Amino acid sequence: MGLTFRSTRLLTSACCWRGVSAMGSLFEGMRDVNVPRIRVSPPGRATTGSFPPWRAFALSTAATLLFSGCAVRPQNTSPAPTPCVPPLSPFLRNALYFGLSSPLVPGRVITPEIWATFSREVLSEHFRSGMTVLDSYGAWRRQDGSYFGEPSKVVIVLYSIEERIAATQAPQSVIAEAKRRFGYRSVLWEQSLTCASF
Repeated sequence: MGLTFRSTRLLTSACCWRGVSAMGSLFEGMRDVNVPRIRVSPPGRATTGSFPPWRAFALSTAATLLFSGCAVRPQNTSPAPTPCVPPLSPFLRNALYFGLSSPLVPGRVITPEIWATFSREVLSEHFRSGMTVLDSYGAWRRQDGSYFGEPSKVVIVLYSIEERIAATQAPQSVIAEAKRRFGYRSVLWEQSLTCASF
């Protein structure tokens, strides 16, 4: 890709230089042309003296053709799919991390029964193609310097590259409902390109 980009860049530069040279020759040939000032004639008509209209048209057309290849084209900023070796295919991997403590449930602990309800009503509704749920443990340091850890759940979902819109919308909906139901301040969400096969 680097060689292709440099070659294209050199070709574009050469095109621009040829355009500049050609335009310079064109102006050199027309240096003796006396371009008259525009005079306004009644009512609302403008005359340009003896400057032939075809020369103005030719000059405009030449400039357009010569410099049309010199325009800077925006680069494609879309991420390229991860190269995968068959039988693997590229997928978007989403991982959501849920702590099992909550100020909005009895005892401030999300029990297996409460989690099962959340999984049935929320996770299965938004991740209809399937998911993987792992038991985990998370810890972090609070702003006051104290260290806090708790059991957690990690939900992993794979989407094909063609489903990239759903791969973003579904996790956002799940996070919003989890915050509403359990009072989370935040939910860790990571998304990455990976290779997988089923």
